[in-house]
Amino acid sequence: MAENYHESMARWLESRDWTAFFTVTFRNPVRYPRQAVNRVARFIPMMDSQARAFVAAEPHSKGDYHVHGLLSTPVPDVGYFEGVWSVLFERFGRSRVESVVRPGAVANYCAKYVTKRTSDWDLVGVEAGNWDPEWDQYARDVAVYNGLTGRI
Repeated sequence: MAENYHESMARWLESRDWTAFFTVTFRNPVRYPRQAVNRVARFIPMMDSQARAFVAAEPHSKGDYHVHGLLSTPVPDVGYFEGVWSVLFERFGRSRVESVVRPGAVANYCAKYVTKRTSDWDLVGVEAGNWDPEWDQYARDVAVYNGLTGRI
């Protein structure tokens, strides 16, 4: 394949209109990557029905997981992000939400977790299953080729 999975994912993530980067470290340890992704992914539409997100799990050295993600919202202002932080902190534990200043850097940072065999990821929110049909198929093919999992 011309591009590796990390580069493909980073390129696709960078092409989207993300307004915030977030991190969630769970108050109660989460032992499985899919469980970490699902906890946050299920919560995003409840928090904002118009938001879309990319959520990826990252393992800690002690064996549990936290998540990094990108959020696209219709109201990209500091007050909104403070509200998102407050909800994430109250619901899950230590959290960080900040505006995307360098899209390429945050896309690359999030994409690296997708390529780890101990990770998992998901797209959630409005039209999550139909963000880009051509890329969906390409990502599935590359993931299978590399023996990786993840859902689109």
